[in-house]
Amino acid sequence: MAKSPEYPDLPWVPPRSFTRGRSSGTPRFIVIHTTEGSAHGQSAEDGAAYDARRTDQTSTHYFVDSTSVVQCVRTTDTAHTAGPSGNRWGIQYELCGRASYDRSWWLGDYGRPMLRLAAAQAARDVKRYGIPVKRITPADLRNGGRGFVGHVDVTNAWGEVDHTDPGKNFPWTEFLGFVNEAINPASDLVADEGEDDMTVIPLQVPFGYAFREGDDFVEGQPNALSIPIPAVGKGHASFNGKALFVSLSSDLAGPTSPPLVRVAIHNGGGWSVKTVPVPTGSGRVTVPVPAAVNDSAYKVTVGRVDSGDPAHEYAPLGVLIEIL
Repeated sequence: MAKSPEYPDLPWVPPRSFTRGRSSGTPRFIVIHTTEGSAHGQSAEDGAAYDARRTDQTSTHYFVDSTSVVQCVRTTDTAHTAGPSGNRWGIQYELCGRASYDRSWWLGDYGRPMLRLAAAQAARDVKRYGIPVKRITPADLRNGGRGFVGHVDVTNAWGEVDHTDPGKNFPWTEFLGFVNEAINPASDLVADEGEDDMTVIPLQVPFGYAFREGDDFVEGQPNALSIPIPAVGKGHASFNGKALFVSLSSDLAGPTSPPLVRVAIHNGGGWSVKTVPVPTGSGRVTVPVPAAVNDSAYKVTVGRVDSGDPAHEYAPLGVLIEIL
């Protein structure tokens, strides 16, 4: 099988139908689809082979199954799968599965490896085009937003198509967490045992605030950064008498007040939510992570609070998960 001219480590199977170049310039969002077909270790190759011979003018940038990613159209060219507007600005990912599948399938023996492969490739496109790792809404799409969407969001944004994939059970939080892991891989919760200050996950919170004062819910915020932490469980040896912290810093310059950041942490037993001012310049603030109550992985969601000052919402904000 030929190698992709864009990503030489990927197989390359061009389709019969695509448009050279992009009338919009560079892409601004990634669209997740489901193929509504087979789901096995050869499905990506089968899907690409079908697009190479089908005559209904349909194509995608990538097919992904549990073992491989096959590229069919360069990201600098336009694939034909999400309607005029979705095609113009989107990078299309076809995941070999069905929109009707439940959450346990997506995070099971086939679905999870497929999500990780799709996330690893999406991380490359994200870095290349500066696409934020966040899910955006149909309204965001219409207003020029950048991020990740499902085919259903394209449908709801412009009404040019009628698809509803990848389905209501698609695990967006986990998938975007996998993308963040691929961008900033954490080798393990335990780093060099000789270090007292062990950085685990350095990340950037996406542009824009994620939380408004008075909001009671902490998941599903479109601009929030969800950070996966490896499952450590109660009394895990990696702590060795130490504690886990979320550490925040801001590059915001000038005499303005520090940005407020809401940190939501789930320790396997419930959510703990704190709103803290983050010092500007070289300073930082640490938020302690409550002790795990079971062997579940921690969940951490971080986002700015709407302050009414756009400078705060768009200032770079660094996040570290540390053992101190």
